[in-house]
Amino acid sequence: QVSPTAGPEARVYGAFDQPPGAYALDAGTGSVAWTNPGTPGVSAWGMRGCGLSFGWPGAGEPIDRFYIYVDGLYAFSLDGDQLWVSGAVNTLPHEPAIGADGVIYAPGYLDRYLVAYHPDDGRILWQVNSPWRAHISDIEIDSKDTLYFIGDGRWIEAYDPHRQQSFWRRNTEVQQ
Repeated sequence: QVSPTAGPEARVYGAFDQPPGAYALDAGTGSVAWTNPGTPGVSAWGMRGCGLSFGWPGAGEPIDRFYIYVDGLYAFSLDGDQLWVSGAVNTLPHEPAIGADGVIYAPGYLDRYLVAYHPDDGRILWQVNSPWRAHISDIEIDSKDTLYFIGDGRWIEAYDPHRQQSFWRRNTEVQQ
């Protein structure tokens, strides 16, 4: 399942791999606004679920879609239409990070590299093979589009997706 997420239009959005599939509920009453059964297979992750991120087509545009990243990257309109699906680049669920320009960032296959997706059609804009030998965590993004994640289970990294290079890496085992 995709964890229920409060979003625009006073709705709660989420998804199950069985009917009702992707859904939106009225946040005040719980009544169903819409459902879409064409949803990714997310139940294998049990109660862990995965995250959902809201996005837009470009800088300055209003939020008009949400993304689910499980066995591929899925884009849905806020009205429930599946906009596109990008092929299976990862086999683990993650919550995608959305840049100010609408670009979607997520860990790649086996979580060992970063992938950037175009918001219009899900095509891969770039992917960076990583120096990490183990998984990277979910990615957080700040207002300057700096990506933050943990690599190899012990490195906190600040990454510039526009230059495709690290700002810094900090070993979590280092004492103050």
